[in-house]
Formats: sequence, structure tokens, C-alpha cells
Amino acid sequence: MLNLKGCQELVTLPESICNLCFLQCLNVSYCSNLQKLPQNLGRLKRLKFLCADGLNPMCCQLISLSGLCSLKLLYLSESNLMREVIMSDICCLDSLQVLDISYCKIDGGIPSEIWRLSSLKQLVLKGNGFRSIPTGINQLSMLTVLDLSHCPGLVQIVELPSSLQVLDVNGCRWLGTSSRLLSSSLLKCFEAAI
Repeated sequence: MLNLKGCQELVTLPESICNLCFLQCLNVSYCSNLQKLPQNLGRLKRLKFLCADGLNPMCCQLISLSGLCSLKLLYLSESNLMREVIMSDICCLDSLQVLDISYCKIDGGIPSEIWRLSSLKQLVLKGNGFRSIPTGINQLSMLTVLDLSHCPGLVQIVELPSSLQVLDVNGCRWLGTSSRLLSSSLLKCFEAAI
């Protein structure tokens, strides 16, 4: 485990960190001066947990996630790095179980590549600016937790996966105006579970 959380003076991580072949956990959250993660991060084949919350998007670059075949938890909250992440890299993270891209200023739609994450159990999208959840979410057949709280523009949830156990829509003020649609979606979800 390498926990560098909150190291304000950290500017760069040496490429040699990628030689730590048994490293399973890397936390660089809130390292506000970090300029980039190592280019060969994908060589960390046993990395299971990558936490890069709160990184300064004006400084830091996330080069690539490809090769992180054991990654189970990916936290990019408040970092706005989602724009930098190569989406084809995300859909190749076959072992990913938890993805947190909350408060990443995602204003368009949810990237469709996320629907390819067949092992995903928790998806945290809170605090973003999208208006609807596309039907592609049904492809996440293992999803048990979906956090959409504090998405002020969210007005529509058409369908939900039947595996869903927790849905957080707290603070989605416009969702209430389309409560019939949400009720219908929830009913389908829970009927499938019975």
C-alpha cells in the first residue's frame, strides 16, 4: 500500500513506482500540486485500488488506465480527471467493482463505455449535471448501488437494473416532477427481483 493522500508538496511520482509489482493500493487523493501520474501505471498488474480524488485538473494528467487488469476500486471524485481518462481504458477494466466519478462536472450524458463494466457493483455519479440515465444502465447486471444524489438537472430515469438494491436520488429536485416515470422504473426493477 502506498498512501500519499494530502501530500501538498508532491509534484510528480517517479516512473520507478511502476516497478512495485506487488503494489495493490495507491492513494494520491488531494495531492493538489501533483502534475501527472506515471505513464506506465498499467504495469501495476496487481493494483486493486486507485484513489485519485480531488486532484487539480489544471495540473494533473491521468495518462492511461490500460493494463490495470486487477483494478477493483477506482475513485476519481472531484478531480475532473474523467475528461482525461481514455474511455476505451475504462471499459477494459473487467474487474472493476466500484467506480466513483462524483462531482466531476459531467454535463453531457453518462459515458456509454461505463455500461461495458460487467463486474460493476457500485456506481457513484453524484453531483454531476446530466439530465437522464440512459437505458444502457440495464447492462450492469451486477450493479447493487447507484448514487445519483445531488444531480440538480436529473429529470429522468427510464430503467434500472434488476440487481439494484440501493438508489440514492437525494437532492435531485427535478426528478420529483417525473415521479410517475421513476415509480414505473422502480416497480420494474423490484418486480424483476421477486
